[in-house]
Amino acid sequence: MKPLRYSAVLWTAIGAAALTALVNTVLVNAGHSELHFSWMLGLVCLLVAAGAVWLGVQVARYRRVKTREKAPRMGPILAARTLAYAQGSILTGSLLTGVCAAIFGFHLAVAPARGLSVLFWQVVVNLVCSVVLLAAGLWAQHCCRIPPGEDDDNSSAGVVKSREGGTYAGS
Repeated sequence: MKPLRYSAVLWTAIGAAALTALVNTVLVNAGHSELHFSWMLGLVCLLVAAGAVWLGVQVARYRRVKTREKAPRMGPILAARTLAYAQGSILTGSLLTGVCAAIFGFHLAVAPARGLSVLFWQVVVNLVCSVVLLAAGLWAQHCCRIPPGEDDDNSSAGVVKSREGGTYAGS
């Protein structure tokens, strides 16, 4: 598997923000309430981010021969699945960051007229938690990278060469 490009992550967030701003404007102009999410979105983002960090730590332990015994259940297949989990976390975090940023911008625009309501703080919490999810996914993806020169005979099967000179676990 290849790592996700930062430009793809950025364009995903920008596209989600633009689409959310458009939908939110249409809804508000039609007389409906603005888009908002529950506090639970932030909690779910933190739980998924914690899973990505934990799996990233396991892969980092496994890829070093000296600490491999600290990750007894980790193997090349699970490392590849961890990379897929990390990339899913990155894309989900990017989408949610764009959506929450657009809603945050709306709340900032109406803050002088309305004040800082509970919905504003929900958006702030969700925005921060979605950025945490994005960062955790990026870090877990980085943990799945095997630096050049650290390849053993066992880990060379099923890896793809990347442009940075290292390899990533994958099919």
